[in-house]
Amino acid sequence: MNSTRLFVALALSKQLKDKIIAWEHGNNLPVRWIIPENLHITLLPPWEENDVEKAKQLFKDSLKNTKSVILQCQDIAYGPEPSSPRLIWINCESSSALRILKSRLEDIFPSPRENRPFVPHITLARFPRRKWKKLQAHELNVAFPWEEKIQAIQLIESKLLPEGAKYQVIDNVDLD
Repeated sequence: MNSTRLFVALALSKQLKDKIIAWEHGNNLPVRWIIPENLHITLLPPWEENDVEKAKQLFKDSLKNTKSVILQCQDIAYGPEPSSPRLIWINCESSSALRILKSRLEDIFPSPRENRPFVPHITLARFPRRKWKKLQAHELNVAFPWEEKIQAIQLIESKLLPEGAKYQVIDNVDLD
């Protein structure tokens, strides 16, 4: 039986994506930018799922009557390890509402548990660690104040390809 790689993410508004794209266009860096339709905040990291229909039903059932959460973006920085990063990302506040939502979903899905604190972020770009020396001259830590109400959570299929991951939303739950 073939499995499907799934993960759960917060959907971002078009306005936020537009602001991100505008920032990216002003920064000519030697990185692989994430395409706008792939921008999201991961709540549950990918797992291999054998029964996608069952996962979709669990996803819908577990999020029924879920209230929207407020996302507060803070800054753009290198991550996840400042001394040896491989990403450019937007750090977001880890609110209690987000942590509770993540915990609730972790109890339902077989996603691997992370052995580090939950750091909500939007990955903007990826680069190999060997490019870090070249990027160090371009200091980031840019303030990126943005607040929005998250209106939907998505169940996403992820296909890993040589040119980067290809994502397809396979289910969407609107929040109250």
